[in-house]
Amino acid sequence: MTSSGVMKLAFGVILLLVMFGLAVGAKRTISIGVLLVLIPFQTIDTRYASSSVLIAYVLAAALLIGGGLRVRMLPALGMIVLAYFVSLTLADRSLLTYHVLFMFQFFSCLAVFLLAYNFALLVENEHTVTDVLLAINILVIIYCALQLSVGPGERYIPLGIDDLKFNLNRDPGDPRLVGPFDNPGSTAGYFALMALVCAFEIMFSAGRRRLFVWILTGFNFMGLVATGNRAGFLVLLAMAPLVLFAYRKELGVRRILTFSI
Repeated sequence: MTSSGVMKLAFGVILLLVMFGLAVGAKRTISIGVLLVLIPFQTIDTRYASSSVLIAYVLAAALLIGGGLRVRMLPALGMIVLAYFVSLTLADRSLLTYHVLFMFQFFSCLAVFLLAYNFALLVENEHTVTDVLLAINILVIIYCALQLSVGPGERYIPLGIDDLKFNLNRDPGDPRLVGPFDNPGSTAGYFALMALVCAFEIMFSAGRRRLFVWILTGFNFMGLVATGNRAGFLVLLAMAPLVLFAYRKELGVRRILTFSI
């Protein structure tokens, strides 16, 4: 194994130990909140999994063993898994390895979903969940700004540590923003979702908080445009009216017109 590989492995083990320690000794909201903030930043990434995937499994397992994780929808999840394994009987045997990798990654998504669900149940303030999402959003925007600062075809290397280098930024032949999600499409989808989250938060906040979220909304629009992703922009245009319609009673006609403009 190369020295770079050893450093990444050591860093990954340290992250897992820290997360396990948080799961055992810290409040559930802190341990889960830290994971949710780390998810977009896959410091270690291989063809099999990333650091975020491994941390999700370790944290979910630790909380489940300690009785600190509520699991819902087991029958529905069981049916999904059963249907997938039945479909494997029709798959090419030479591709079974890829299916196993897919299942590993699929269950990591379910683990993150259950952790986020439990986080929402545990928090005492209704703004806490939104605050975590906004904190992640700020870090993603900073990541993208640093990535853009080094120019097309380059990687931003924080503190000169090569093992922590960012995703490859904008191939000279494809100058779209990549972001922490490794491709413009996923990053565009994230910015579109966060624009809707910000719109929701603007509806029910006031004062400096509302001004801050408005500014954050502008950065999300800029990020979405920088990805050059038409699908993300069209999804945002399609979903925004649905959000306004869903909260028409809370908003009223005047505010709906304002948001529409």
